[in-house]
Amino acid sequence: MSSDDEGVRKHEAALEGLVLVHARYLRDNPGTPPLSGAGVSISTNVDDEPWMTIPAMLRAGRGDAEDVACWRAAELRAAGKKASVVVRRMPGAFRGYLTVTLVTDEGEVDLRDIARS
Repeated sequence: MSSDDEGVRKHEAALEGLVLVHARYLRDNPGTPPLSGAGVSISTNVDDEPWMTIPAMLRAGRGDAEDVACWRAAELRAAGKKASVVVRRMPGAFRGYLTVTLVTDEGEVDLRDIARS
């Protein structure tokens, strides 16, 4: 395994931790609105910023692709569905550029639609 592949796997493991944080929050706060009705949009900011919890996204009205994908994965798992957040290197892009995708039983979810799904 190359060091780039190892970095992607570590990133996915960290995102799995964020999914679990979101799942715990949703379990402990059953009145939380679903992502689709929460008024949260996906930020296109590419700067390195800390990941946001659900309460932080609700306050800000936004989250980056990682934050929102992890929230949706937690919601789907709570509904008994399979969902994972997958990290991929963008082919042909400069070194280090990653994309995040939500993968469910039905396939990949377009992140532009994630807050509306």
